[in-house]
Amino acid sequence: MSVINQVVNRLEQRGLELEDGESVHAVHASRDSGLLKIALVVVLLVALFMIFWRIGSIYMNGRHSAPEAPNVNNAIPAAASAGKVIQPLGTEMLPAQSGLVLKLSPSASLDRLPEEAATPLLTMKHDRVESGQVGERTIPKTERATAVQTVQEQQILPPIKQISAAQKLDAEFRRALEMLQQGHVIEAQAVFENVIRQDPGHDAARQALISLLMDTKRNIEAEQVLIDGLNNRPNHTGFIMLLARLQIERNALDQALSTLEAGLPYAEQLPEYHAFYAALLQRKLRHQDAVKHYRFALNMVPDKGIWLMGYGISLQALAQTVEAKQAYQKALDTHTLSPGLQVFVQQKLKGL
Repeated sequence: MSVINQVVNRLEQRGLELEDGESVHAVHASRDSGLLKIALVVVLLVALFMIFWRIGSIYMNGRHSAPEAPNVNNAIPAAASAGKVIQPLGTEMLPAQSGLVLKLSPSASLDRLPEEAATPLLTMKHDRVESGQVGERTIPKTERATAVQTVQEQQILPPIKQISAAQKLDAEFRRALEMLQQGHVIEAQAVFENVIRQDPGHDAARQALISLLMDTKRNIEAEQVLIDGLNNRPNHTGFIMLLARLQIERNALDQALSTLEAGLPYAEQLPEYHAFYAALLQRKLRHQDAVKHYRFALNMVPDKGIWLMGYGISLQALAQTVEAKQAYQKALDTHTLSPGLQVFVQQKLKGL
């Protein structure tokens, strides 16, 4: 613009000289007018050149300038920083405008990471056009360890609780008890029998089945269940005494005695067993043996009124009157006899 101002100033000066100086010839004025036109064209060309040069410079700078690379730390997916599993679908590329490339190994799957995996599966790569350098950032070990631990925890299934055969049978036994309470006797019996068949030593199921059979007046079947149980466990004194009682109810006294005699080796410390055996011996008029077993039981439980009464009966049968009176009196002193038995013992005392 300074050049244009100079030209304008010169033109103004020349105009003033032409007005004041009449000695200037027309030839000179014509030549000055041609020079002015040439100068104006040159100035215009220079101005246009400067304008186009400036526009071109701005355009070229815009093409070569690269946008500022975003923060790589912020480019990491939130799922990876939080330790969550990323399911790779192959090699994924971020938009070219961002200058970032996310590389996922096609053969790697974060769903199934091997325990020995120690190399990073995710890397972030960014390119800077203006520098021509390529940089690469590996996800920190803490983030990678969190992701690997999360995947491994997902792969570990909760342990399946192992149920033993005995536990299954116990569950079946409880189910049969519920059936019995609901009045489903036949179904409950079938379950009890199935449990015993699989485990002959399941005493609870055997006792429940025996009770069910006795309640329904099927004592013969109950005896057979008891015999089967004793074949498996001959030292089960509870089954022995129950079997003897069932045999006594059907008046099979000899069988009952044989049953109790077979169980004596397992009943050395059971006073009830010996008193029961003594009462049965007394019914078979084997008073000497009865006295022996009554004494054995009373030595352990001396204040049992019913046993003292039985002991007095066998002593009286053996003509041991003094000892019989003492046994009867002790039986009354226990105050454990029923009213009917008290009258019976009092009559015995009067008869001696």
